[in-house]
Amino acid sequence: MHYHPPPVLLHVAFAIAVVCCGCTGSNEKGRGEESWGQQVAAVQSGTSYQIDVRAHDVSDADVTQLADLPGLRWLRIDRSRLTDNGLLALADATQLKVLTIRGRPIGDQGLAHLCSLGRLERLNLPHTRISDAGLLALHNLPKLELLRMGSPELTDEGLAGLRQLTSLRFLHLIDVPITDEGLLVIQELAQLESFYLDGGQVTDDGLWNLVQARPNLHIHRDQQHHDRDRQKTTHAH
Repeated sequence: MHYHPPPVLLHVAFAIAVVCCGCTGSNEKGRGEESWGQQVAAVQSGTSYQIDVRAHDVSDADVTQLADLPGLRWLRIDRSRLTDNGLLALADATQLKVLTIRGRPIGDQGLAHLCSLGRLERLNLPHTRISDAGLLALHNLPKLELLRMGSPELTDEGLAGLRQLTSLRFLHLIDVPITDEGLLVIQELAQLESFYLDGGQVTDDGLWNLVQARPNLHIHRDQQHHDRDRQKTTHAH
């Protein structure tokens, strides 16, 4: 019998894993893993509400098995081989709240399929090729609180689409070529509590302007606190 923590604990754990200081990935040492089929069966039987696959490839054919899983709330795939068309199968997982997909980059069409999941609260897509136009699909996620996304195709102009995410509290951009102009959009997200930026083309002056405009915003750049971040001692390391 496997122990599956209550949903509230999993949501807290996910938030900490994505936005905590010095986060470099999950601790998998000594961690066993059930197969994809075993985890799907557990959700089908009602003994679990999550699928967490880190050590095995997941294909388009695999995700078609999720169509009849109304109890699925949490899905993590670390070795995705999914195509954008294959992600359409996830549209049936209508109760999904937490989604992580790493591996083959997701494009605009793939994101559009995922944005049919209107109950999503936390979306972690570090590997994408999403464009400015594709990012607009996020407006279909009214409950989204945490977004972690990487894409070399996004621009400052495209980040304007984040203004429509009125529930967004945690934002982590990875290798997005954002400049100081893009930071002006971040400055406008009044509900935002935490902003992480890995890579990008912002200047120290641009970040300092953001700190001055939003003194209560928790800011990291390249996994380091901003020197003048007032929130840097208010959370666990």
